[in-house]
Amino acid sequence: AGVLLVAALPLFVVGGFSMAGMASIDLLQGWNLGAMLLGTSLPFLLLGRFTPKSDYSDWSKLLHRIVLGNYHIGRFLFNRERKRLKDRAAEPTAVGPVIVSGLARAGTTALTTMLARSPVFHSLTYANMPFLLAPNLWRRFYKPSGEDAKERSHGDKVLFSLTSVEALEEYFFKVFLNDDYIHDNELVEHEVDPATLDAYDDYQRILCPKDRPGSIYLAKNNNLILRYRSLKDHRPGLCSILLFRDPVEHAFSLMKQHARFSALQEKDPFVLEYMTWLGHHEFGKGLKHFAFADGPTHPTKGPEHIDHWIAVWIAYYTRLLKLVEGEEVLLVDYRDLLNDPTAVVQRIERYVGVKLALGTVEPFENTNTYNGERDEGLFRSAMELHARLVERARGS
Repeated sequence: AGVLLVAALPLFVVGGFSMAGMASIDLLQGWNLGAMLLGTSLPFLLLGRFTPKSDYSDWSKLLHRIVLGNYHIGRFLFNRERKRLKDRAAEPTAVGPVIVSGLARAGTTALTTMLARSPVFHSLTYANMPFLLAPNLWRRFYKPSGEDAKERSHGDKVLFSLTSVEALEEYFFKVFLNDDYIHDNELVEHEVDPATLDAYDDYQRILCPKDRPGSIYLAKNNNLILRYRSLKDHRPGLCSILLFRDPVEHAFSLMKQHARFSALQEKDPFVLEYMTWLGHHEFGKGLKHFAFADGPTHPTKGPEHIDHWIAVWIAYYTRLLKLVEGEEVLLVDYRDLLNDPTAVVQRIERYVGVKLALGTVEPFENTNTYNGERDEGLFRSAMELHARLVERARGS
């Protein structure tokens, strides 16, 4: 309506500000046609000056909204690719999938990126966006080079390119579970139905490159805790690599990212749309807390307080230890990943049972520290839980 109104203004001027005068205008006259074209273009030229800057063009945003915002399109494309599996091996690999998980900011991105360099694995990358459920179809049209890596929005010096791995598989569960586990303020622990679990097996095979048959599916998914039991019962070969971190350092990192992404999403609402599509509710304006089967535990203070995030940490890792009691999982201390990543890789090789051929991996560096106020009782509870995690990690 705005475009039509502005487009009509030059014609009203030429027509003497009357409908009759407008009707008498010969639109084929050069300057009249030019006035009309200017009128229709002006709103876009003006609005473009006030549109928030983004890494995505308007056309790219439109494509993302069409594909990711309509689950029936995703199901249709997935079923199309699933039918093509008939010509490929019928059974999934005996080992895997390998899922790297933990509370956000535990080092899951760094570890997954490191593991993805091994030819043993295949995984989702930014190149699969936005056709996450039709990777082979999209690959015919879109083949990014992976050059021009840049720092991601987290501001943590982690570089990414269009061929970098990322936590993208949650979209599969959002589509096939129809967001039933996503509530207004919570992500609810749930069981996954057999049909969805079978589709998940096929999804891993769909993603497997034709030139690497038999490679193992690798994913980063911090929501694994919500459906761990279902996946483990369905696939006994599931290898879960679970990271944890010093609770205060971890809470401080989460608090900073919450403030950072809240500001980013306020400036560019598409960032919130993007994270919501992918099920990333760890921080920012779309923040949602985990609600576990043994009862939801919500922080008593707001997310601007460190105690909020320490309480989140306690709830997450208390539930995690209960879930994996007696299970074959690999717990990894974030400090070990920083100081001796090569030793961590060797532990993963023994756990998964395959040689990754990654060679020596250089240590990381992180100087994230917090020296502000905190609830001492909450802190003691967190450190006791952290000691249990360390003990379990040393024994795995």
